[in-house]
Amino acid sequence: MQRSGNANNKIIFTNYEDDQVIIQFPSSNILSRGWWWNGFRDYLVVNGFELIGAKYAILVQGDHNEVTNCKVHNTGSDGLCIWGGSYNLIAHNEIWNTGWNGIYIESRVRVGLHGRANYNVVEYNYCHDNSQHFGINIYPETDGIQDTLIGNIVRYNISENNKGGMYIRRWLDGAIYGNLFVDNYNNGLFLHHWDNTPPLPFPSNLKIYNNTFVRNTPYWSISGDSFSHITIKNNIFLQDANYTIIKIDHPEGCTLDYNLYYNTGSNLVVRWDWIYYTLTEFQNNEGQEINGLWADPLLASDYRLTANSPARDSGVDLGPPYNYDMDGHLRGEDGNWDIGGFEYKDTRIESEISIEQPKHRLSLQPSIFTSTTTICLALKKSATIEIGVYNSLGERVSGSGLRRSKGEISIPINLKSLPVGVYLCRVRLIYDDGSVEAITGKAVKVR
Repeated sequence: MQRSGNANNKIIFTNYEDDQVIIQFPSSNILSRGWWWNGFRDYLVVNGFELIGAKYAILVQGDHNEVTNCKVHNTGSDGLCIWGGSYNLIAHNEIWNTGWNGIYIESRVRVGLHGRANYNVVEYNYCHDNSQHFGINIYPETDGIQDTLIGNIVRYNISENNKGGMYIRRWLDGAIYGNLFVDNYNNGLFLHHWDNTPPLPFPSNLKIYNNTFVRNTPYWSISGDSFSHITIKNNIFLQDANYTIIKIDHPEGCTLDYNLYYNTGSNLVVRWDWIYYTLTEFQNNEGQEINGLWADPLLASDYRLTANSPARDSGVDLGPPYNYDMDGHLRGEDGNWDIGGFEYKDTRIESEISIEQPKHRLSLQPSIFTSTTTICLALKKSATIEIGVYNSLGERVSGSGLRRSKGEISIPINLKSLPVGVYLCRVRLIYDDGSVEAITGKAVKVR
């Protein structure tokens, strides 16, 4: 990339509607960068590509850039990278089988400034099966002068079956909320320090809200060995091994409450300043988790809450911007927040939606598919979009949520894990004035 765009005129690289663009690089082991802007270019957009191979598939340096709706896999090192830059967006990508991290953000040096990587947003990405390192990794350049990373947000991502779920260092005023961390070997969330510095407490003001952690063993769901001043609320921690769930080595300024814990292999919930506690001991000795729960969360196979889950209505209202779940549902519509990444919703389809005459056009392309189909929709105005996919019995089998501005939009949905059959896709459009529209479309999965 030789030049930058600007706020009013972004430089956009995107696939044509209904086309699939695949770029395969010659080798994942050579010292090559795939899609790379050097010299810190700004206001560039890459959307809708599949990139295979290269050492780094996409490498961003600069501010206000966007990488969206891409598939990245089989790279020699990291999949999607930001090496120095702020106000960037990485959203709706799938990254797997990389040689190191799925998504990697580092505060590399910019001309005239020391390194920085601030106010970036990482959302709605699926990082899975990255066996060499973490699904998401965001930290300062390890050059001995440790930058502070300010105001980064990681929300509504799935990090599954990686060596580790997410790794961060020296975060200030950041937020990690609404994510799903499942079956990651080396910690669900790792709050660490540079190996060549002592693990001194870093006063982070980090917020960890409404995430769901499932079977991140044999280590910790959250391992905090160098962060202090953390607030951890409304999370589900489900383990199945003889390990303590959370480690907090520097409890100064830390608050834990309204979390739900369950471990079939041990009743220890926390190592707090090197002291191990059950939930009751933690409440009595440290005054933490006064509203915390020890109970089986009764999760469905997709890690959403079932009707009888004790996580329902057991959370605390954390206010905006934390008041939407991964599916785009508004939290606390009945007056109470649920614990975990998903608010409970009755998955039965309302009978009246088939009668409603929609004001918007919806199509599924292709309507006969093998693994992935795309929702194509013309929005008249900005809306929160809730997507639910239902089988022939009316049972919800998949879903997601997001916000989009007015205009023609395309939203890919991956249903490769579902059996062959007919599926109904229901889309709810929730506008800022509170009005709601519902639209349906049908697709058939074959093979």
